[in-house]
Amino acid sequence: MIGFKMIANYFYGGKFVLTELALVITVVLIESSILLSLWRTRGMTLEPQTLPTG
Repeated sequence: MIGFKMIANYFYGGKFVLTELALVITVVLIESSILLSLWRTRGMTLEPQTLPTG
């Protein structure tokens, strides 16, 4: 989103995409990916893994 903002502002000149809007969209994308990850892995148990020796 930040890269899109920079490119759009360059080609359209000035403040085509506001910085605040770009940051809000970025935060929403990050938060939604965290929540989706937590939701998809709910109830899963961690299995201990043994490391190879030798």
